[in-house]
Amino acid sequence: MKQVTRFDYLYSCEGFQTFIRGPVDYIKATQDLRNIGYIQISQALINKFNVHYEFQLAQEHESQLEDAYQYFKTGLEALEKFERVCKENFDNYHELKGDIKNLMLGVKEISIFYSEKYGGKAVDILDTDGPGNPYEEILNWTQEDILDLRAMIDALNSRQVVIRMKARINEKLESEKSKLAKLQSGKKSFGQLFSKKSKEDQALAVESDIKKSEEEIESCNTIVKIVTARLIKEDINEFKQSKSKHFEDKMKIFIDASLKDYNHFINEAKHLESNLN
Repeated sequence: MKQVTRFDYLYSCEGFQTFIRGPVDYIKATQDLRNIGYIQISQALINKFNVHYEFQLAQEHESQLEDAYQYFKTGLEALEKFERVCKENFDNYHELKGDIKNLMLGVKEISIFYSEKYGGKAVDILDTDGPGNPYEEILNWTQEDILDLRAMIDALNSRQVVIRMKARINEKLESEKSKLAKLQSGKKSFGQLFSKKSKEDQALAVESDIKKSEEEIESCNTIVKIVTARLIKEDINEFKQSKSKHFEDKMKIFIDASLKDYNHFINEAKHLESNLN
């Protein structure tokens, strides 16, 4: 939540503002947000990311984004595999720690029996749980980065959704232009033959549809342009750099936690040894 507030375009958007106001039924409260069209979306992007509005799209940008998509997809597959390994280590370590604790308690009980029955020396053990599970840190990091990688992949996929929608609108536009040309030449489609509207009204309706389609295509172009600029000039590079630094920091924390935990086992053994001596 704190990270979201760092970005004005996220914090001030209607969806987030609705969320933090805590409506009784959040899904119902956001129904209207689902009906936002491409024209509204493009205008919102222009208002928030005007710096990218003059960005010029080129074929090389498609190659860059495709490379990034494959990069993130490969990373996601590797992390999902690594997550399973981390989870297994987390569970195994948790079990090992419990087994060692039970073992030490058993040694303490047996030593009392031996001291009472055979005159041996009762030994003491370190009655502490020690540090936490070091694999928890690395497991949490893995799961966090999996979510972030999925988000980047979603961003790239959403861009493709707009591109495909633009192609469909363009097909619709060509059909509408063909319809208008037939009306202007005096020809009518099967549906138009039974229409109660005059030829002029039908032409005006088709012209209105053409204008709307052209506006939607222009909006799609704007969305693709701004999203592409944002991804290439900022988000992808920043993501890679921050994740690389984050990885190093988490590895250092994991190593430090591992050393503390395994040293705890060693100290338990040394303490037991000192009792025996």
